Amino acid sequence: MNLHVTFKNCEPSDALRERLEQKLDKLAKYFREPSEAHVVLGVEKHRHRGDITVHAPGEILKTEVETDDMYVTVDRLMERLERAAKRQKERRTGHHEDEAEPVDGFGVNEPT
Repeated sequence: MNLHVTFKNCEPSDALRERLEQKLDKLAKYFREPSEAHVVLGVEKHRHRGDITVHAPGEILKTEVETDDMYVTVDRLMERLERAAKRQKERRTGHHEDEAEPVDGFGVNEPT
């Protein structure tokens, strides 16, 4: 997954970038093809804000979080993104397909 990270009003951190890369690698299983993620991390007054947008073929996932700590912001962003990716994958694959069973004779007992 291609990752673009933008830092606003804060110092760029390799530790945050590596944390994002590790967490996004775990989410790659929810996408059919390689995708692109754009993350914006910033500080506004004393609030740490994070936005992430993932562009995958045929779908766009976006989430944003605001907390008091940048690492908590990254963790919550990834939790929300994972929930959204799971939901999207279930919609795409049809999560009720395995429950349907073929019925012969529509439940009517046929004499043998």
